[in-house]
Amino acid sequence: MKLATLGRLNSLACLELESLRSHLNRVKTSAFIRAALAALFLIAGASCMTDRQVISGPDRGFNISIEQPNEAPENTSIVLKGGPDQFWKSLLPGGPPGRLKETLSLSIVDEQTGAIAEQPILADYNLDGNQLRLTPRFPLSPGEDYAATISATAAPNTSSTRRPSLTLRFSVPARPTPERPEILAVYPSGDVVPSNCLKFYVQFYQPMRQGETFQWIKLIRQNGVEVPEPFRKVELWSHDEKRLTLWLHPGRQKRGVNLNEEIGPILEKDQTYTLAISSEWPSADGAPLGKPFQKRFKANAPQRDKIDLNAWRLHSPAAGARQPLHVDLPSPLDWALLHSKLTIETAKGANVPGAISTANHETAWRFAPQNNWRAGIYRIVVDAGLEDLAGNTPVRPFEKDISITTDAAPDSLHLTFTIGRASQ
Repeated sequence: MKLATLGRLNSLACLELESLRSHLNRVKTSAFIRAALAALFLIAGASCMTDRQVISGPDRGFNISIEQPNEAPENTSIVLKGGPDQFWKSLLPGGPPGRLKETLSLSIVDEQTGAIAEQPILADYNLDGNQLRLTPRFPLSPGEDYAATISATAAPNTSSTRRPSLTLRFSVPARPTPERPEILAVYPSGDVVPSNCLKFYVQFYQPMRQGETFQWIKLIRQNGVEVPEPFRKVELWSHDEKRLTLWLHPGRQKRGVNLNEEIGPILEKDQTYTLAISSEWPSADGAPLGKPFQKRFKANAPQRDKIDLNAWRLHSPAAGARQPLHVDLPSPLDWALLHSKLTIETAKGANVPGAISTANHETAWRFAPQNNWRAGIYRIVVDAGLEDLAGNTPVRPFEKDISITTDAAPDSLHLTFTIGRASQ
């Protein structure tokens, strides 16, 4: 909770306090009212000189706070607590009607004149011991000014006495205009994919609204006709909620599966498609993309063989520097898995820390070491879960004939390379 207390009174509120003090010196009021209001003056007066978040008065003083949740400041509550027991006993059920409303009320402040509206805002009250909470029945308006009025005239036999009050002015913070989201990249980044491609990654600048993803995304053929039901409708988001894994339904991309036989494949060789994302898709903060996004690509021949590590070309740097290790790949691999399924270790198995990047539409892998290379033998550890765009791995193709028995696949494979000494 963020407490906007008497410590946030503006100068106008402090002037009103001084005016009230002068007025009480000229009129007759009961001893109880004077005692109660003296406590209020003590607290409020101190608050005009401090920015403390919590203000504590003397034993017979009142604590007043304006509570505004950080995530929704329009759901403001006014809390009055502390003060003499006699004050609170007079508010118990059985007292005069409207006593709670007379004690604590909330009104809007005119933006132009600064005048407080005569009609208080509709509110609900909760009295719990020596604490009274006022909660508006409807959310307050961000950017507007309001005034909470506290009256200490709830003591018995004061109905005929003029009712002085203390007014606290505050504002409901205006919510900043949400920043428009942006699509940073879509992977595969190239404009050609195999016709049995399994997934796309959509990378956003900020978290997007979830739960309705598939109403904003379409896959359209080159003739303008939308591909029916192309996606596996499971929302898969990264931990930071900025990257969506968009699966093309595997049941339609894999041969011999019912969906593929009955509906047909999603992508066909030599056809062009557009992945279209609506401009109306809102971010988690509610701001829409504002402009549509389109990725055009062509479907090429399908890939059905496992990844061949022997076709990778390694370019080793020299020792004594931090130049990246370059690996050229014969065809694009899965962008996200290239960042998580490849590691570098020494011949003794020690991990080599560094940064990974890709280039040339995911056909080049780069590893920049955190420290200078030392001369010696290293290896690239290739996790068996690394995939190409069609789901093939280094140990098995995606479309595996389950009727054929094969040996258990290893968890990882290795590619060895040597870092030579720098030439003199």
